Amino acid sequence: MADPGERLDVLDELGAHVGVERRDVVHRDGLWHRCFHLWVLSGGGVLLQRRAADKDAFGGMLDATAAGHLLAGESVADGVREAEEELGVAFAPQSVALRLADDLDIARGDLLAAVVPIAIHLLNRRRHKTIHWAAMQFLLKATRESRGKKKLRHILILTCRALAIAALFLAAAQPIVSGLVGWGGSSIDTVVLLLDRSVSMETKPSDGLNPRRQIIIEKVRDAMANLGVARLVLIDSASMEPQEIPSPDILTDLAATSATDTAANFPSLLSRAAEFLAETTGRSEVWLASDLQASSWQPENERWATASASK
Repeated sequence: MADPGERLDVLDELGAHVGVERRDVVHRDGLWHRCFHLWVLSGGGVLLQRRAADKDAFGGMLDATAAGHLLAGESVADGVREAEEELGVAFAPQSVALRLADDLDIARGDLLAAVVPIAIHLLNRRRHKTIHWAAMQFLLKATRESRGKKKLRHILILTCRALAIAALFLAAAQPIVSGLVGWGGSSIDTVVLLLDRSVSMETKPSDGLNPRRQIIIEKVRDAMANLGVARLVLIDSASMEPQEIPSPDILTDLAATSATDTAANFPSLLSRAAEFLAETTGRSEVWLASDLQASSWQPENERWATASASK
């Protein structure tokens, strides 16, 4: 193997000598340096050698007939010694065609090769003269304008369709969204609670814990907490009188929400609520709290027919 400590001339990009450095440092830092390649031509072929497997670069691969580094101070002719070292054949320097080639020569050749097609292209351009034909210019301009108008029309149609879909989505989601974030109108100012206090409201659901009346009152209390500052007015089936409730938290403690042995009359309750709302300003809602017993709603009552006819 070559001695990593042998010293080589270091060159710059133009091939000028700039110093001397160890071989291993030159390879490690990628410094410019001189190498020698000997090519033996015979019978239309080239004699190649296979590099030793333990070479530090490209081991076991095909290479020039003989090759090596030019040591510090050596000339190209001194590189002929590589033939005797690697092939065992001594060549006289005068018997070998010597040529000093560097990357600058190669770059010059590549630049010249790149300039040729450019020059040919420029010469060909001078052979043809562009003539602007008025009729063709008109057609090209019309095509460009038509393409621009089509593109704009497609963008407008797509935008309108997207807005229509968005409007349908918002319309469908308004009942849910308005309950969550307050969209879709002003807030509720007054809630009128029509409470059924009939005997049937004291029955208990399948869980058997609380009567239906108490369950409804607790749900109304929780719902009012979500509305914030809405006014609560109670009209119960026993007294039929509007009663303003200062806080939903006291609903369970009021005598007007306690159990009774009376029957409910929802046609009368709704009429009383309508009279109250006629004198009330702002946005109002009517909440019905009932177990929907037919005796309480009286479907045969003439007031329902009157209400249906007045729609």
